[in-house]
Amino acid sequence: MVSARASRYAKSGTLAASCLAIGLATLYGTIVNIALPDMQDSLSMSITEVSWVLNIYALTLTMFMLPAGKFSDVWGRRRTFIAGCAVFGGASVG
Repeated sequence: MVSARASRYAKSGTLAASCLAIGLATLYGTIVNIALPDMQDSLSMSITEVSWVLNIYALTLTMFMLPAGKFSDVWGRRRTFIAGCAVFGGASVG
């Protein structure tokens, strides 16, 4: 049986990982919002086109939620979370 101390550390680690992932997603949403005026000026975009950029970003992020849930059911939550963070981090660097 798992001790109370080990269980507390496991819960704390899960909370920290979840907070980090949510923080990164929020950070990248903020980066997109901050970059919009420069994109609008340099690409001569209208306000409608700028709103499309925001919508496409949100839809792309949301679109991967259902497959991630299915992968989590098949592979396990931890492996799916680590794989998702690796793909998100790789896409961020590239």
